[in-house]
Amino acid sequence: MANVGVAHSECIRTISGSSFVDVIKHLRSCANSFALALADITAFSFVFLLLGYGSHIPKLLVSVNFWGGQTTLDLVVIPAGLFVVIRLISGAYRRRQLFVDFARKTLQALAITAAPSLFLLVHHQERVLVPALLGLWVLIALIAPVMTYIAVRILDGLGLWRVPTALIAKPSEAGILYSAISNAHMLGFDIRYLVTNPDDCEVPKALAHLTWLRASSPQDLVATLRSLECQRVVIEKTELPANSTVNLVWPLLEAGIAIDFAVSFRQMPITSVTTSSFFGSDKQLLHVRDSTRNWGHCAVKRLFDIAVSSFLLVAASPFFALMAFLIWRDDGGHPFYAQTRIGYGGGRFRLLKFRTMRIDSEKCLIEWEKTHPERYVEFQKSFKIQDDPRITRIGRWLRKTSLDELPQLINVFLGKMSLVGPRPILLDEPPHYGSSIALYVRVRPGITGVWQVMGRNNVPYAQRVVYNDWYVCNQSLWLDFVILLRTFQAVLGRTGAS
Repeated sequence: MANVGVAHSECIRTISGSSFVDVIKHLRSCANSFALALADITAFSFVFLLLGYGSHIPKLLVSVNFWGGQTTLDLVVIPAGLFVVIRLISGAYRRRQLFVDFARKTLQALAITAAPSLFLLVHHQERVLVPALLGLWVLIALIAPVMTYIAVRILDGLGLWRVPTALIAKPSEAGILYSAISNAHMLGFDIRYLVTNPDDCEVPKALAHLTWLRASSPQDLVATLRSLECQRVVIEKTELPANSTVNLVWPLLEAGIAIDFAVSFRQMPITSVTTSSFFGSDKQLLHVRDSTRNWGHCAVKRLFDIAVSSFLLVAASPFFALMAFLIWRDDGGHPFYAQTRIGYGGGRFRLLKFRTMRIDSEKCLIEWEKTHPERYVEFQKSFKIQDDPRITRIGRWLRKTSLDELPQLINVFLGKMSLVGPRPILLDEPPHYGSSIALYVRVRPGITGVWQVMGRNNVPYAQRVVYNDWYVCNQSLWLDFVILLRTFQAVLGRTGAS
């Protein structure tokens, strides 16, 4: 662990000769913005080539001139050009955002850009072209985020995307914050430095590879970060003293170092928070909304659950029949398994699964407890057993592929569950949830959720509760869409399956 303390006077020579570094930093930023803009242009171009430009791209007849020539308005190329130019001018390509947020804002911008084209067609007696144009924009909306992700990966491989970043946080909070930022590749924050109070004597072992800075004053810290060519600082809000605005924040900004604040709100709906600032005051209001009481959101979510579950139940019926036969043939038992779980409002329901355990599973568990008493204690905490001896041969495959969950589509169709929600809990689990049980019963439990896409059985039980809390507080249709996509990724990669 390096302990670095650089006096302000010793860094004057470095700062005076830093104009070249600023130029390089500006050029890298411009290259990144150009690459992201090029990714959007590539997405549009790919769709044009895929559909065959000129034959499937709608054009609107505007006028006929004196010589019989026609003046047409291209309803895709012009909006596409405006989309890229406006995002470039507004700085959308320069902001560092999480991929989920970047994709959501990209889709919103595409919807706004496409709306005038569709409006012109509808009111120009060219309604026959509306489905073609709508399909084209939907295709672009699917491809654009993928192209952006590819562009970021290429930039990262070339060493252009990540920026040297310092983390100002308490040692107790630094590990969690570092892990969250490191997993957010779209941000491109390369955390190299950890800044703590001079009184802190140690940091987590997981952060031992970072350069440890303990500057005696804000001026020394700014000078040190400048000399190290640090381009960004992430500040854990509790570590910022009340008088630090003038002493630290503005000197960092004047030195060309961007600032991000990390604020924690446990069991609070943070993704839907909006803000208001009072005129002439440094106070700010955070408006918190409860999506679980938004009837519009709940209605659309329920309609989506019914539509998707009914379609999948019909489409997967041959697979249901095949699995039922294979399970029955294995040991002659019933192919389905029903277990009582706690649902919406604290009510109870019978959760359905393909049976993956032996008929005598209870007897098997008692015998296993006698030979593995230490592991049985852990089982009572997590309700999971690695290499569970009760699982059948076909059941092990069903669990690894997560296909044992498919019968829960019946629970979804009947309104007992949702496609996305917190993990359904057993009757004896509420004591382990504590106050979090009040959040759990506010929504329907789901077939998939945050826990499933964040590691499933690899996640400690206490963290599962945190993930469930976070979903209930921040649920939205967009979040459900993201979780469903990540579920497919987790299933294909068999992440955390057992």
